[in-house]
Amino acid sequence: MNPMQLRTNCIGNIFIKVIFILALWLSIHFEVQAQDFWRRTGIPGTGHVYALAANSKNDIFAGTIGSGIFRSGNDGSDWTAINSGLILNFTNVRAIAVGQGDHIFAGLTTDLCQGSGIFRSNDNGENWALLTTSLPDLCVVTLLIDSLGYIIAGTERGIIRSTDGGANWATVDTDFFTGAIKANPFSNDLFAGTKFFGLLRSTDRGETWEKIGNESWHRQIESFAFNTHEYIFAGTFGSGIYRSRNHGENWNAVNNGLLDTDVAALVVDRSGRIWAGTYNRGVFYSRDDGENWFGINSGLEHHQVRCLLIDVNDHIYVGTEGGGIFRSIEPTTSVQETIDSLHILHSLQQNHPNPFNPETKIVFFVPPNAQQQRVVIKIFDLTGRLVRVLFDREVAPGHYEVMWDGRDAHNNELASGTYVYRLESDKNVITQKMLLIH
Repeated sequence: MNPMQLRTNCIGNIFIKVIFILALWLSIHFEVQAQDFWRRTGIPGTGHVYALAANSKNDIFAGTIGSGIFRSGNDGSDWTAINSGLILNFTNVRAIAVGQGDHIFAGLTTDLCQGSGIFRSNDNGENWALLTTSLPDLCVVTLLIDSLGYIIAGTERGIIRSTDGGANWATVDTDFFTGAIKANPFSNDLFAGTKFFGLLRSTDRGETWEKIGNESWHRQIESFAFNTHEYIFAGTFGSGIYRSRNHGENWNAVNNGLLDTDVAALVVDRSGRIWAGTYNRGVFYSRDDGENWFGINSGLEHHQVRCLLIDVNDHIYVGTEGGGIFRSIEPTTSVQETIDSLHILHSLQQNHPNPFNPETKIVFFVPPNAQQQRVVIKIFDLTGRLVRVLFDREVAPGHYEVMWDGRDAHNNELASGTYVYRLESDKNVITQKMLLIH
């Protein structure tokens, strides 16, 4: 081979490698972002959003840690602070609820609970007045307004209730932290999760409560949801999601596909899909009564979820820890095709942990409506060199986990650096990056 041919072949090989690397870069930076499900709507205040609510006009209210309450009248595009009447030194708002006549109720908390309590606004948040003067310095964690207008609040000292719009209050139960209260819309039974006393149920609109069950996870309940089958779902800190089919008497864990067992929020949309917000791994959804969960995080730049809201137009809002608020681009009533296409395009999750040493987990999903198909996962270095075929087989719809130990196909330990993992299927090619550190 003469020198000219050698140089031409080298240039050709370099050109092919550059094209391959460019294709990998485009698949990471363009294809994955082209089908986003979520879009950030704003970062009100500190961006630590722990409560969301909507009124009948679809004004959205956000309770933050450190910045009080914000309101948006244009689907989250702009946010205005509405703290007149609140004690500005104590503007941690963990609970917001909308009552009859679109009266807004907010629960404030502080480290020492000084000046905290339940505030009400009768003018869409422009001005606030303290309601719980008879129960001073009361840290409020959760709020519920039932169909009769009764206000039931969970506090660090137990459950309180008002049957007259907040003019008068009764302490129902004391001496236990109550972190979640929700009404079953099909029976009007109330369910409460307490830190030390376990799971409670009320069949008389919160006047009396009974303890049900005796499981350790009952003391870690963060949220409740109810679907049209009258199943009850409880999101816990540390134990994932539990489901009851008999009004709370018995419960079973339903965590298949759920990558984070710290569940901060649960909501159910009009189509019966259940949405779960997790503390560290973003949002998951189930359309089979919790039997299987699928991550849906494209466009969600912050995965530390603290609250969820479905507004009157069926958009889902996500409040995050430090990342502000995100909203689904489409309403839930018209997202099924979007969801299905996202599971084809975005079924490959970010590896965990990342960075990693010595091993990491790669998770992918085959969407529920898909046929059995061949899936291949390959590992490349940043020069485009294939270092290992990690997975290659026929799979049915479901959730799959694959471990990688940072070694190549010959069991050699690879150097520290960035690697690309690629999922190839009949329908799709997806890539993600990961960082190996020794």
